[in-house]
Amino acid sequence: MKSFWITAILVGFITIAAFWMLFVAAAEVQHVQFGSTVTLGCNISYLYDTTWLKHNTDLTPTVVLCASLREGRPVQEFQLSPRFSMELMNRSLALRITGVEERDLGLYYCIAKVNTRLMVGRGTMLQG
Repeated sequence: MKSFWITAILVGFITIAAFWMLFVAAAEVQHVQFGSTVTLGCNISYLYDTTWLKHNTDLTPTVVLCASLREGRPVQEFQLSPRFSMELMNRSLALRITGVEERDLGLYYCIAKVNTRLMVGRGTMLQG
């Protein structure tokens, strides 16, 4: 069931990304040093299951983390790497990356299914 939602979210994201980008302010840029830890905020409430995507030019977006809040506790349902984890921050499920590597650089988005709509959070461009 989780793989269905991940696939559905990716297809939805790819389908609406071009149109969505016309109406969204530029992504926040966050500079990071390799080896450090960075936390990327999400502007979607932690009340919704949250998926984090990483996108690089000319590549299909990659799911890096799926997380939710269950009985008041954060639960990670999928993580691409043990270096990716979830952190509660400003009433949302933020993405934490430890030991940042060059391959981690790119554009990150949090997304969630809110009722019947797919919500895409503001993006964060992680740069070295």
